[in-house]
Formats: sequence, structure tokens, C-alpha cells
Amino acid sequence: MKRGSWRTSAAGVVSGALFALAFPPFELPVLAPLALVPWILALATEEKRGRGLLSGVLFGITYWCLS
Repeated sequence: MKRGSWRTSAAGVVSGALFALAFPPFELPVLAPLALVPWILALATEEKRGRGLLSGVLFGITYWCLS
């Protein structure tokens, strides 16, 4: 497994978790504008669309599970 192959997926999970923390029941609104930064930076350098799609799915699942 290449080093960069997991980076975009991990960024999606981290951003999903931060985004969930910005809304109830955690209510840390200061995280809302910062939550998407790791994911957007990872997507900007991602070359394969499939990994970008996977990171979006992981973002959504992480957000849904935590909120």
C-alpha cells in the first residue's frame, strides 16, 4: 500500500469527525469552518477519483455516526 493511498481517506474521516463536533450534541461551532480544511487539502492533491469518492463516503459515514 502506497503512503498516499490512505491519506485522503484519513483526511475524510478526520474532517467528518471535526464537522460532527461542530453541531449538537457536542456544539463546538468554532470547528465548523476548520473541519473541512484537511479534507479539501487532501482532495486537492489526490490523483485518483475513486479514492476521492471513498474519502467522501467515509466523511459522510463518520459524520453520521458521530452526530
